[in-house]
Amino acid sequence: MTGAFFAAVPRDEQCAYCNGERRAATLAPDVQAIYCISLQEQPRRAAQAAAHLHATGLCRQVTFFRPRRGHNANYAIWESHCLVAQEAVRRGFDRVIVLEDDVFFYDAWNANVPRVKRAMESLSADWWGLYLGHVPIQAYFVRGGLLRTRSGCTHAYLANRPLLNWLTTTPPMGPDVPTWQLIGPSIDSAMSSLPELYALFPMIARQRFLGDYRVDSRVDDRGRRRTFTESIASAICSSSAARALPKRPPSFFRRFIG
Repeated sequence: MTGAFFAAVPRDEQCAYCNGERRAATLAPDVQAIYCISLQEQPRRAAQAAAHLHATGLCRQVTFFRPRRGHNANYAIWESHCLVAQEAVRRGFDRVIVLEDDVFFYDAWNANVPRVKRAMESLSADWWGLYLGHVPIQAYFVRGGLLRTRSGCTHAYLANRPLLNWLTTTPPMGPDVPTWQLIGPSIDSAMSSLPELYALFPMIARQRFLGDYRVDSRVDDRGRRRTFTESIASAICSSSAARALPKRPPSFFRRFIG
């Protein structure tokens, strides 16, 4: 991808984490880096993401990946995740968190770290990834607070070495990569077919609408704007696989799928 680069989150001297007044908890050494993908053509989104990282205490731990917008959005997004994984592997990392710039953490990072650590202690030895936010397609509990899942959405996940290797070696939208027809040929869809993926329950991160209607929302049949997550949730709930499931009130989805 021509012109893409990695950069630190801009410092803000008014931020207590940047000026040293407060210290944020870390997942090191178990998690060796945190990346956030944000297009160069969307400086406003990058600024909003940076502000959220300052507010939650992640600003000194996150590295931005700034690709250029591609002609095929699904391919370009998938490629961005692959390039982040390649950078992580190049630097010898075995475990990293990958975010997209529309991520929104419900709580400060200090409150999230203990939950992530507890979940990691319960994962199988050959686990691939842990969703911090997701849209579940199929899921079951392996213990309290931890799901084994088949999910969509890649706005916040922890990638272990098997997932990093898959991202590094699998061509985006390759003809032999299984995808789920309901989601389409996207990184979200491809990851939904991978083994050993888990998710925090309740989730700690959701997607938020940042004002780019081309990327973040669709218009439903009543002319209302809906976020991408809402659109996917609606599609899943109306699918034949979901019709047999017990109906849940809309409030159930707020922390479960975003």
